[in-house]
Amino acid sequence: MSSSDHLLKATVNCLASKLSEKAVDVVEKITTLTDKAPDKIRKEWEAFKKDVKEEAERLSNESDPNPEDFNSQSNASSNTKQTINRIRSKISDLGSEVDNQ
Repeated sequence: MSSSDHLLKATVNCLASKLSEKAVDVVEKITTLTDKAPDKIRKEWEAFKKDVKEEAERLSNESDPNPEDFNSQSNASSNTKQTINRIRSKISDLGSEVDNQ
């Protein structure tokens, strides 16, 4: 083999070695992320369920003696919209965390 053939073969060998190292690093990172993802999802799900339960309790404690009162209905509607927006935000954050991992 000529020296240029040796140089070409050495280049290919070095590139293959570097790519193998990078592939191992990527696999390790993916493994770490997949190990952590279920815990994060579980924690977010538990927090979401807690928020829903608290909101349900708040709504059941918030008895309106006069349901015909427009202001009471408006406030309840506003609170409900705020709650829905909070829930949407949490779901969006959770989706972003999952996408980033």
